[in-house]
Amino acid sequence: MRGLSPKAARALEKIAETKEFTYRSAAWTTKVLKELLNDPSRRGGDEQEACVIEPQVKDADESVSKMTVLFGETERVPPMEDESVGALTRPVGLGASADEGGAQLYFACAVPGIGKPVVSARLVYGPRSPDEDPREGNITVLQNLSRTLARDMGALRRAVFRPCEPRGVPPDPVR
Repeated sequence: MRGLSPKAARALEKIAETKEFTYRSAAWTTKVLKELLNDPSRRGGDEQEACVIEPQVKDADESVSKMTVLFGETERVPPMEDESVGALTRPVGLGASADEGGAQLYFACAVPGIGKPVVSARLVYGPRSPDEDPREGNITVLQNLSRTLARDMGALRRAVFRPCEPRGVPPDPVR
C-alpha cells in the first residue's frame, strides 16, 4: 500500500504525536484480498495484515505503540459501537467507528459477476492517554488506507465510500 493523503498524514502524526515512523507493508494483502472477494467459496476468511506503522519516539510511553492495519472480507456489517460507551461513529462506507485504541470501517466492493462483498478494515493500537482525542483521526487514517487498498485492487470506482467529515467535506483524493 502506498502513502497517505496529506490530511491522513496529519491525522496520523496527531494520533502518534510524532512525525517519524517506521512503516512495513505486507505486499501480498491486495492480491490475497482480491482473490477472496472473487471466490465466494472462500468468504469469511482470516484478516490480512496490510501494514504496521511504528512511531519513532524517544520515550515509548509518550506515543502509541505499533499500529497495525488489517483487512478482510466479512458476511455482514456488525452493529456499530454505541457512542454512549465512548465510540465515535461516522457514515463512512457502510459504517465506521473509532475509540482511543483504533478504528473499524466497512465498505462494499463490487466484483463483476459476484456481487458486492463487504470488506472490513481495522486500525489497532494500544489505548493510552493522548493529549487530544484520536478517534476522528483514526477514522481518517483508516478511510484513506481503505480507499488506497480499493484502488490497488482496481475497485475504487466500484467501492462504496462516503466522506468522513461530519459537515460533508469530501476526503482528500487518493493519489
